[in-house]
Amino acid sequence: APAFGAPFTTLPIDPVAFRGQSSRMEPRQRATPLVPLPKLLTELGVPIEPVFAGTGIGPEDLRPDAFIPFAAVPVLLERAAALSGCDDLGLRLGQRQSLASIGPAGAIMASAATLGEALSDFVAVHISNSTATSVYLNRAGDDVAFGYGIYQSDIAPSPRLYDLVLAAGCALLRELTRGAVRPLEVVTMRPAPKEPARWTRLAGCPVRFGQAETALVLPRAALGFPLPTADRAAHAARKELEAVSAAPGESPLKAEAAELLKKL
Repeated sequence: APAFGAPFTTLPIDPVAFRGQSSRMEPRQRATPLVPLPKLLTELGVPIEPVFAGTGIGPEDLRPDAFIPFAAVPVLLERAAALSGCDDLGLRLGQRQSLASIGPAGAIMASAATLGEALSDFVAVHISNSTATSVYLNRAGDDVAFGYGIYQSDIAPSPRLYDLVLAAGCALLRELTRGAVRPLEVVTMRPAPKEPARWTRLAGCPVRFGQAETALVLPRAALGFPLPTADRAAHAARKELEAVSAAPGESPLKAEAAELLKKL
């Protein structure tokens, strides 16, 4: 198994400073990944109110343009899984993500010239989606990990959150490349489920549970895959990256991120 170390693409922002800033303000998360949750709960026959009780937010707060406390995200996911009896609830939610559902970031990714550029764009704008998590591209030899991590050390691990992230990653990869690029394998910090075949079928590749990181492992050569929806003029025009770059809440990272995004 490859060991991913040296950063391949990331914003040159000091993670120690970022964690320090996050500790002084309530970490926030764009609500986009949870927007389909109420509908999914209804389909599963689960009452919505008990899932949201005591979290400080309600179903009406789950809008693509809204930010919610990050601490509420794993609580909602784990409670929904427990009440529904669906261990794969995170997978089901992640499969409902699309380039359109993630807003301007999705449009930027879709118009990129290559898969590598699209993933790099997502890494660059992720600070506008969350002040508690990061996404990254790390390389090891001929492989690349497109991964996800949580900065906040006081947040309890959530298997369903890792499932959501991986399912969404697979969905976006499939949409960007029209199924031409698939992960070599998936690694996840999630403990092994009772029925791992569901995870393997979704990913279309081997899945290793209980790992040190959560990521899709891709062949490095796949970063050069030309996207069928590439539009160089549109991609340049979508330097509405400036609008996407505004992190939730007041943060000194806003200006730094915006300046960096202008240079992309």
